[in-house]
This record gives sequence, structure tokens and C-alpha cells, in this order.
Amino acid sequence: MTKIEGIRNETSNLRLDSSKEFIGNINKSELEQRIQKLKTSIESFKTRKDYVFEGGKKMTKAQKEKSEKIISEKETVIKNLEKILNQLIQIDSELTVLNQRLNSYNSNIGKINKTQDREYKEIQSKIGNLQRTISALNKQQEILERNFEALSKGKLLKLDNSKSKNNFINLKYEGLDISSEKIQDIYKIKKFPPHSQIAKQLLKIAAKVAGLPESWATDKNIHFILDKESKGEVGVLNHKLRSKKISKDTFKKRAVSRQRIGSRSTASGLGQLILANVDAYYPSGRKGIGNPIEEAVGFLRYIKARHKTPERAASFWRRNKHY
Repeated sequence: MTKIEGIRNETSNLRLDSSKEFIGNINKSELEQRIQKLKTSIESFKTRKDYVFEGGKKMTKAQKEKSEKIISEKETVIKNLEKILNQLIQIDSELTVLNQRLNSYNSNIGKINKTQDREYKEIQSKIGNLQRTISALNKQQEILERNFEALSKGKLLKLDNSKSKNNFINLKYEGLDISSEKIQDIYKIKKFPPHSQIAKQLLKIAAKVAGLPESWATDKNIHFILDKESKGEVGVLNHKLRSKKISKDTFKKRAVSRQRIGSRSTASGLGQLILANVDAYYPSGRKGIGNPIEEAVGFLRYIKARHKTPERAASFWRRNKHY
């Protein structure tokens, strides 16, 4: 078999099969159906009120507190499902572009040169990364939907004691090849110096949770921004907050309860995200403030959403002194 024939055979495996709607090993038609199904599920979840204490206004204080917690946890689950939905929609869009590039590449299969060969490898690599991201999102979605069903039956996702916290951790990172022991070790650390092994380990976990390439964990541009924004300190407050003598604990308490912060700046954490971005990119929203993994996930998700790549984010920072 000649080199041209070999590449032709490999490339044919990546073509979009019009009957099966496959791009590589990704069934695009199935992905689009899943997106529609998730949209329907989210809308259904928003209107479901399965768990209601009997007694109405006569509820005890404990019953009322539990009911409020369940409502809050269900809202968090729905927000996280919406984040997964947005990522899947973005992946579907990226697959469309990749397929167009692939079809263009296939049309020139008899004129292969080194540049086109590199492009083929790039397309192949990107499709592989998207496939892994879809798999990770599948597992996260399954966990969130199980959590929602539990909440709908009146079962709180208890996070207050160490035992239940461990159970939550195992559920949250299930299927991502992350041991609960490794998670516990990470939680004990409050500073992750940029370029250090422990910072790379944290970012590797965060990249998996966020469904981003593992290479982001060691990317020099990611560590450049981490150094400029927070020096790798978990929960660190913006200088304007510090000048107001606001402590980390006070800031989180006010943020979670949505009280007035007392400062024009609300930036905090590894990526120095303002509260609007904390709401958008932390897995648990404001409850994730001070949690190294949540802050790292939010940091990477923000970069992906605003700049697409670490290189663009770092370039923007160098020009503007922020990102």
C-alpha cells in the first residue's frame, strides 16, 4: 500500500457518513438529538415541584429550611445542566466546521503534501478531543440528573460533614479517572504556585471536569495568567476588596447570600472572576468560592468562553493587563 493510499483509507474513516451521520467516532445526529432531549429535560425540571412539605404555612422552621435548601440545590443542578447544554451546542457547531474542513481535505486526497498532512492530523486530534469531552459531559449529566431526582424526592445532597462530602465528591467526579483521595489532598492546599507540579495537577483535574484538553494544565499561557491574576492563591480577593478590610469568609458569606459586598470590585479566586462570572463558570456558582477545584474550573471555562484558547487569553492580558 502506498502512503497516499494509506492516508486515503485513514481519511475515509473520518468522513461524514450521510446514512449514519458519523464524524470520526462521533454520531452527530445522535448528539443533536441529545441536545434537544436535554433542552426538554431542563424545561421540565424548571417546572417540577415534586417535593412539598404538607402543612403549608404551618411548616416548622426545620421543614422550611429543608424546603428552601432543596429548592436552592435544584436550581444549582439546573444551572449546571444548562452549562453542559451550552458546551454540547458549541461542540456540535465545532463538528460542523471540522466536517467542512475534512470534506475540503478529502476533495484534494490525490494532491497530498506536508501541509495537508498536518491539517489532517490536526482535524483527527480535534475530533478525538471532542469525543472525550462528550464522554465526560455524558457522565456529568447522568450524575446531575440522578441528583435532581433525589432532590425531587426530598433527599438533600448533604455537604456539611466529611462523610457525605466524600460521597458527593465521588459522584461529582465519577468517570473522570480522579480518585477521591487525590481530591481530598487538593482541598487541603490553599496556594498553587504557577508552573509548579501541584498547580499542574489541580489544572489537570479542572480541565477534565470542564471537558477541556488536558494540555491546558501545563500550558505556559494558562500559568502566565494564573501568576498575574492570583499567584495561585485560592480565594484571594481583589486589592479593592482587601482595601475595604473585607475578609475571605465575609466576602463569601455576602456573595452566597447575595448581600451587598461593600466594594465596587467583586473579583476573587484563582482567576479573579467577578461574581457574574462565578455564577456562569463555577460548577456550584458562588458556593464554589474558596474551593480550589471550582475556582480552577471556572478559570479555565472563562478563558474558553471569552478567548477560545490560552494563547489568545495571554496575548489579550499582555495588551490590556487583564483578560
